[in-house]
Amino acid sequence: MLGGIHTDKPYLAPYDEADGFSVLSPGAPLDLQIPIGRIRFPAEPSMRHLVRPLAPGVLYRAGVLGGLLAGQ
Repeated sequence: MLGGIHTDKPYLAPYDEADGFSVLSPGAPLDLQIPIGRIRFPAEPSMRHLVRPLAPGVLYRAGVLGGLLAGQ
């Protein structure tokens, strides 16, 4: 599951983290690892990505979401 919050609402980050989301730094991109390489999902400096793996085998680590497609 992916989402985003505006940096002018920093009070939302603890709620999202308590719900199991990783909250990236403002403007930090999220990379999606697929069998042919990575796709960069950019963020505006005024936004923070939220990421939370929901399916078995999908992992988030250090700005990279992997295990998204079969055969990975």
